[in-house]
Amino acid sequence: MDDTIIAFHKEDKDEWFQDKKSIGKTFSIKDMGECNWILNMKVIRNRVQRTITLSQQAYVERILKQFALHDNRTVHTPMDSNHLLWKTMDNYKYDVIPLTKEENELYRSLVGALLYLANTTRIDITYAVGQLCRYTSKACVHHIAAAKRVLKYLKDTPDLCMIFGQNGSTFTVPKIEAYCDSDWAGDKVDGKSTTGCVIRFNGDVMNWLSKKQTSVAMSTAEAEYIAAGEAVKELLWYRSWISEVFHESPIGIVHCDNTAAISLTDNDTIHDRSKHIRLRYHFIRDEISKKHISIRWIKTIKQQADILTKPLEGAQFTRIRDKLLSLP
Repeated sequence: MDDTIIAFHKEDKDEWFQDKKSIGKTFSIKDMGECNWILNMKVIRNRVQRTITLSQQAYVERILKQFALHDNRTVHTPMDSNHLLWKTMDNYKYDVIPLTKEENELYRSLVGALLYLANTTRIDITYAVGQLCRYTSKACVHHIAAAKRVLKYLKDTPDLCMIFGQNGSTFTVPKIEAYCDSDWAGDKVDGKSTTGCVIRFNGDVMNWLSKKQTSVAMSTAEAEYIAAGEAVKELLWYRSWISEVFHESPIGIVHCDNTAAISLTDNDTIHDRSKHIRLRYHFIRDEISKKHISIRWIKTIKQQADILTKPLEGAQFTRIRDKLLSLP
């Protein structure tokens, strides 16, 4: 079994030592003391400021060395806003060069290393890596160039990390909220949209997702409504966790920047606008009526999930990234 972390309230210290003794009678275990490293993440605990920092700078430096990025140039965004990753041998006849077998193995290995990073602490590369993952079976030269661009970006920002607890003292009761967004018909091949979602608990980023929607949305409002459905599912899980741990049942807040999508969450909205949408997305209305969830409009400039739906220009990308990640 891999290393694991045990967390308990100081009042439960004696109970934990009893449990550890019982576990030790059956399994061979070793107490490593306070956690400093776990799953390629450096853990920094500031007891004075009551914060915990997760950093993968060492992992970033390792993969930069592993994939021999000799180019000293760096970039300020992980993906070119004018990317054409969708060009493949299947749908584009010209200027497409497939990778050799060895190059394709390198590409899959590189994307796998980046995917682990994107799923643990580096939300800023999640969209770019998600796009790269779509071409692991038929990658071309421009795909591996795009993957190396992510490395160049990481070389420019190796020390970005996640800090938990910076806002802890400002909340008297647990608060759970989500930012949801979509890029309508962003996939140039099948016309499907991409959902982006950021989950925050007491102000701290807890989870995020960036994924292609399973059906083709016929409007921006529909794509945003589907994205809101994904956000609500995530919030319901966290709401259940909060209820179990903190014995509180806060209303989950969903921040959406599309007024038409918000109107679709109303049971009294015009039926013609939503009758074609699959029933599984309409559960949002039920959760709102039960007061488990609340949908709120937010200005597009404050939409943090935008970074998970499409490649952004430098200033816009940096502005959102700095709301999600910090320097140690």
